[in-house]
Amino acid sequence: MNKKWTEKEIQLILLLHLPSRKYNIPNFQPFGWYEADILSITQSDYIYEYEIKTSSTDFCADFTNKRYKHMLLEGKLKPSYHNIPRKFFFVCPDGLIDISRIPQYAGLVYVCVSEYGNQRLKIIKDAPTNKSATKISTKDKERIFVSLYWRYIRLWREKYA
Repeated sequence: MNKKWTEKEIQLILLLHLPSRKYNIPNFQPFGWYEADILSITQSDYIYEYEIKTSSTDFCADFTNKRYKHMLLEGKLKPSYHNIPRKFFFVCPDGLIDISRIPQYAGLVYVCVSEYGNQRLKIIKDAPTNKSATKISTKDKERIFVSLYWRYIRLWREKYA
């Protein structure tokens, strides 16, 4: 682990290298859930979440700062209205987090650089399928599209207005 990665750099690598999904959205908080570093909606309308960690301290803090979220993912709490991810992954620089520290409900993906300088993703542990996850509703998809529309308008105004 030679390079010090930023969250934005890892997000870009994820967006470029994630398996084909219907939608991959950076820094998005779906209605009734927590902000995801990358939120993926699969072809079958399930949510996958990718939580990026750039330091061991950041990884440890996640379990304190988002305790309720991890209890939901673990199945210790029943969601009232939450689109719980079908799969949940931690993503970090190569070797930053040891697989032994990953909870049973989560997967682990390393961002690696080959000897030739190519960036790639390496799945260290596939996330188990959360059977209690439900498909995202048409109404929630519409909320996502409206939110993305306004995000685009804001960015367009910043650049051209």
